[in-house]
Amino acid sequence: MAVPAVAGLPRPVYRGMPVPWVAPVSGDRVWFRALDGERLARAQSQWLCQLCGEALSRQAWVFVTPEGLVLQAALHEGCKDIASGFCPHLSGTTTRAVPRRVTREQISADGRPLPVAGASDPDYPHTWRIL
Repeated sequence: MAVPAVAGLPRPVYRGMPVPWVAPVSGDRVWFRALDGERLARAQSQWLCQLCGEALSRQAWVFVTPEGLVLQAALHEGCKDIASGFCPHLSGTTTRAVPRRVTREQISADGRPLPVAGASDPDYPHTWRIL
């Protein structure tokens, strides 16, 4: 069974887990530990949810490490809850990331305010930090 890489909810399920929109899919396999650079760049540049791929409102959720790094991109509140329930990277103790509600203006992308940072490159996605 091929896993479609489409946006929206409900998410396709692979081996009992919802497939994030930014997860690479090849044939019948989902690479949960990797990121699809093109979709991540779109999520960052167009203020899309990294889990469902749909547009975000003015405020969205991000997972922030104690050092102020944002893990990948933003999420809707419900998508944040889904992600934290299934993703060991978000729910585990390795990153110590906590969810935080933010606007685009509260994020920097590679040292520039997100609203003026320009598009993220699929090969070198922006590194987000909380301002």
